[in-house]
Amino acid sequence: MNTLTYVLAVLAIGKECFCLAGESSYFRSFQSECGDKAVPFQVTSGPLVDTNNSLPTVRGKPVSLSMSGIGGVRIGMSMDQVVALWGKPVSIGCCMAGRPSFSYDDVWVRFETNEVMEIGLYTSRPWTPQFAGGLVPISRQEEWMRSLGKPQRLETNDSIVSIYYETNHTRMTLTFDIQDKQLSGLLLKRPTTREAGTKNEER
Repeated sequence: MNTLTYVLAVLAIGKECFCLAGESSYFRSFQSECGDKAVPFQVTSGPLVDTNNSLPTVRGKPVSLSMSGIGGVRIGMSMDQVVALWGKPVSIGCCMAGRPSFSYDDVWVRFETNEVMEIGLYTSRPWTPQFAGGLVPISRQEEWMRSLGKPQRLETNDSIVSIYYETNHTRMTLTFDIQDKQLSGLLLKRPTTREAGTKNEER
């Protein structure tokens, strides 16, 4: 084999390896592993999960919160983008509707195919997670509204208070337990086409 032939062969092998590396993705692995599973199902072992992952709520600093996302993960992100930011989920579940959900400690992320459609957080401890501005689950409703601004709606029943913030692209719902007087849940989701259309008409 002459020098030119050797160089061309090396370049060809390198190009093939680069393409294969570029084509690999977490989403493809998910499709390969879970694509044929009957719903509902749950994945707690194997190459798709990391049961020792403590991100994003345990990282030694406040968790960022905005209308677009929690802890850097935003509505509309892909599975690969979420895993690149938070690592592999602790577990994966898929409901009868076929929408996979990644569980991360107190946070979960639900997908529509390969796009984040919901981000939720359950607060089971009074002082964690901690959010920017010093907000924690036991912070009063007034403190949350002072930080996030005036909500679009506020609903109350015998057990919970729900506070709604809405844009054309995202709806944030904060739920407070009346008896415990603390935040019990937080949900970010993409409004349905009908909901978004109704909001556009209101504007």
